[in-house]
Amino acid sequence: MYKVKIFINQHKNIPDPAQGVIETALRNLEFSNIKDFRLGKCITFDLDTDTEEAAKAQAEMMCQKLLVNSASETYSIEICNKVDCPCPRTSCENHGNCYGCVARHRTREYPTFCFRKPEDVH
Repeated sequence: MYKVKIFINQHKNIPDPAQGVIETALRNLEFSNIKDFRLGKCITFDLDTDTEEAAKAQAEMMCQKLLVNSASETYSIEICNKVDCPCPRTSCENHGNCYGCVARHRTREYPTFCFRKPEDVH
């Protein structure tokens, strides 16, 4: 399983009013050292593939077919190493699938292993 991050931004030559407003507000708050401010979207998800290359290829197809408007947006893809699940219960059907684990434990009185405080782990 791989963690996929897709970063989507407007083309530099296409004005984005929200980007200008936020950049001006930050400068007004005395963050004057900002350079090349860009406002965009970040999409993250886990992808169950055997190789990093397969994960990258699928993410690329998702961008081309649905996620990115190539006429006005650019994108970059980051594939992180296999998701290292901190839970010691390797036999759990949701091991390595954080979203499934959180959904399953939502109705239980104890939090998922990755959301527990260090002092709660024995």
